[in-house]
Amino acid sequence: MSNTRLILGWFNAIVFLGILGWFCFVFYMAHTTLTLILNLLKDCPSVKALSRNWDAGPRAKFRLITSISAIVTFPRFHSKAFELSSNDLSSLPVSIKRKLVFMQWSIWALLALAGLLWAAGKIAGWHD
Repeated sequence: MSNTRLILGWFNAIVFLGILGWFCFVFYMAHTTLTLILNLLKDCPSVKALSRNWDAGPRAKFRLITSISAIVTFPRFHSKAFELSSNDLSSLPVSIKRKLVFMQWSIWALLALAGLLWAAGKIAGWHD
């Protein structure tokens, strides 16, 4: 095995562990702060529509917290696509906003890095 393959293999392992860590972080946020977020965003129609089954299990909580993370990270898009007011977002504490924005951008970065590593392997001829 060449050194390049070994290094890219370790990078892939780091990305995989990062994605696992991201899932743990999302489930932690869903378990600890979801009720607070839902109470603060109770007037937001898009959150109301998403939160109908939030107590249906971990999958529903995961979907709800990631959707709220997208709403907080990209407010211009969601204010145009849905009925979202700036008062709804300003009611969230800054620490929760930071965690939600970090959650959204970190998964995008991990997926982009995984794609780049796959492309590097494809260019090197390691994939059929």
